[in-house]
Amino acid sequence: MEKPVTVLEDCTNGDLDKALEYAGEIKDNSLQECLDKLSLVDRVSQSSTKIYPDFAPHSFAFARMREGKCQTNGGIIFHGIHGEHGAGAPTFSVSIDNTPGWSVHT
Repeated sequence: MEKPVTVLEDCTNGDLDKALEYAGEIKDNSLQECLDKLSLVDRVSQSSTKIYPDFAPHSFAFARMREGKCQTNGGIIFHGIHGEHGAGAPTFSVSIDNTPGWSVHT
């Protein structure tokens, strides 16, 4: 019997909702794409992912759980908007390019 589809568990006390709202304001769908990718992996691997707040602005930590044990952890890191039209948030992670938005780091 196949395990039911899991959803991401939001353990951010509203920070994830605020970040999704901010993403809408800046017209950036990369945060939702990151969440969708994590959900897809959960469905395929029969795992669940818990999202936690992170110290970096608009960023999150996550833990992928399977059978009560952490299998993978990482972050959904916001790489701030750079350039003349917005100071954005500092980027506390290395990025290969200067594309603003969110990306999954493990």
